[in-house]
Amino acid sequence: MIEITSRRSAKKERFGTLDTKYASQIAQLEADGVQIKNKRILARLLEKADGQIDVVKQLINERQEKHLKRKEYQHKHRATSPKEGDETISTWKRRREFSADDLDTLKQLRSAGAYGHPKRVLAAFHECNGSIEMTLARIQTEREERVRHRDERVLVRISNIKIES
Repeated sequence: MIEITSRRSAKKERFGTLDTKYASQIAQLEADGVQIKNKRILARLLEKADGQIDVVKQLINERQEKHLKRKEYQHKHRATSPKEGDETISTWKRRREFSADDLDTLKQLRSAGAYGHPKRVLAAFHECNGSIEMTLARIQTEREERVRHRDERVLVRISNIKIES
């Protein structure tokens, strides 16, 4: 754990030195109207471009174009769906909606002690052929398995850190 915090502090120091090293270029970019929420991105781009402002502006434009393309793609594929009646309902909204039976089932599962994401709980319930006891047992075993895998990953990470040292 100490190694992780030392890495984080080293990273913060590195960004601090980049901020001081490229402070004049960052100020020049802000004066030119470049608006980026995270100043660390500007520092990283300046480091990548060896402090050349024109190259950084070009990289920022490329990032913004890429971001706009991604947003257009997401809007195109998420916003429209087949029409139901006169109005269109987005696929994401339809996925979030629950039927009255599902809500009743969820209430029963919650009162029995099954917590988690509602869709996952309902999926486990349906896979267990509608048995609340089997659903609770399945959710508990999945949770224990996730904890076991997490602990294994932590042990591997710790052993790798010790090997590197």
